[in-house]
Amino acid sequence: MKPTKIAGDIKVANTKNTQTLDVNLADAGLRLAAQAALADNVLTVRDARLSAGKSSVRVTGNASLKDRKPFKANAIVSRFNPADFGTFPQADINAEINAAGALVPQWKVAADFAVRPSRLFNQPLSGRGKLDADATHVHDVDATLALGQNTVGFRFRQLGVPRFATITSSSACFVVLSYFSWTTRPPTFDVRS
Repeated sequence: MKPTKIAGDIKVANTKNTQTLDVNLADAGLRLAAQAALADNVLTVRDARLSAGKSSVRVTGNASLKDRKPFKANAIVSRFNPADFGTFPQADINAEINAAGALVPQWKVAADFAVRPSRLFNQPLSGRGKLDADATHVHDVDATLALGQNTVGFRFRQLGVPRFATITSSSACFVVLSYFSWTTRPPTFDVRS
């Protein structure tokens, strides 16, 4: 990571039944801005954005502190280049991630992602997928990722105790490491290069 000299404002306010947080921090080329509020036991992140160079990660969402404690979040990654944040490889990643679920009586989440046209290791990157998870297992996974001319797909109903598997394409340009095992039906994998 790059050393920083962060400066800016963090404002906390309380008006009637609403607490608000406004953050505006900056460093040479790096910025964090966020607006959040807590009202009626609901935390709302109106906007939280981390940016450096052309890279941007934006998060919005809400979470209730009542009953089943439901939550919903969205993250949009635009032109994300790890090199903007330190000595990391160059990339241009564009993606969207959605998650919704609850924390009580046991946590559970449904999530999906889409990788829009991107580049990683100087090759095209794309993909999409979804999964459901709870305190005991991951299930209903359906995901596909493509890097260059290589594609890997995961489809399975339920995961249980971790095991180790490696999937590589014939050109060895794309390697996916995944920990899993199956309790009812083995997963299916599609690997194309």
